[in-house]
Amino acid sequence: MSFEYKRIYKGPLKAAVHDWAGTVIDHGCRAPAAVFQEIFRTKGIVVTESEARGPMGLPKWDHIKMIGQLASVNAQWKDKFGRDFTDQDIDDLYDEFLPLQIKIISQYNDMIPGAVETLNTLRQKGMKIGSCTGYTPDILEGCLKAAKKAGYEPDAVFCAGDVPTGRPGPALLLANMIKLDVYPPEAVVKIGDTVADIDEGLNAGTWVIAVAARGNEVGLSCEDFETMPREEVEPKIKAAKQKLAAGGAHYVVDSIADVPAIVEDINNRLLQGQKP
Repeated sequence: MSFEYKRIYKGPLKAAVHDWAGTVIDHGCRAPAAVFQEIFRTKGIVVTESEARGPMGLPKWDHIKMIGQLASVNAQWKDKFGRDFTDQDIDDLYDEFLPLQIKIISQYNDMIPGAVETLNTLRQKGMKIGSCTGYTPDILEGCLKAAKKAGYEPDAVFCAGDVPTGRPGPALLLANMIKLDVYPPEAVVKIGDTVADIDEGLNAGTWVIAVAARGNEVGLSCEDFETMPREEVEPKIKAAKQKLAAGGAHYVVDSIADVPAIVEDINNRLLQGQKP
């Protein structure tokens, strides 16, 4: 006689791991988008905001590569330099990107409304809070200082370069799980605002909550988001939600402020023996 055994985790979520820009800080994820456009502009190459935002969430070297490989961008590069965009060009632009991003990051360090309250609420539920980012440690330093001043410090932080490969792979998220000593993967939820964040969570086997309205896909400052006519903002939010849902997120919400209610829903699903 043959038997098959199935182990099912029915406990609550033990940890949340969040992205930074566009998720908990820098409403609309505007800081990196502006710098990506600027470094190409210095070479005489026009990159649209949409093109600059497309690969958001990846390590920044990879992000530059993805922009340079766009047909519209590579065509401009060939017209100007007589050759295709190369890895050496990526290295050169990356060297320009880092100091410029560090220089302006303080202009984009306001916490997104509800972020501090949400993360503190999750802690009160007994959850550990990790974080990861495509930023380098030098860039993230300003974000960490701003978050601490606002009343929040994560239990773990991992940046691009801290692990062999970044998003869309799971290494940054898995590093958080190891440091936080949380397992199994279904006891963890990843929170982010890009498709790369979603891929990271799915590849790690965790739950994924994608934030749409206040993140990269809508791309508005907090002031513009709250003052623009709703008939202009709502189509942007709808498109963002559709893209993130198509990317495979288990939940798509407007903002980090909506996460506590989703955590309760996930806990109920876990109690029923469900997995991501």
